[in-house]
Amino acid sequence: MISNELNPEWQDEYHYVPVHTDKEVIVLNVMDFEDSGSDRRLGRTELRLNDLVNKKDDGTYVASKSLDT
Repeated sequence: MISNELNPEWQDEYHYVPVHTDKEVIVLNVMDFEDSGSDRRLGRTELRLNDLVNKKDDGTYVASKSLDT
């Protein structure tokens, strides 16, 4: 948690998410922590896996070429 800061340095956390099909959707929510009352949602997006991964002939998934920088 980062309080009262307009330019916070985030402590990033990454979790492995198993892919079972490229039709799955990952939902990301960005929240603002509130000491009292409910936390406030700052943003939300949905990522369609078929935009992010390609299925190989052996059934495994790899990152889409469009993600290469």
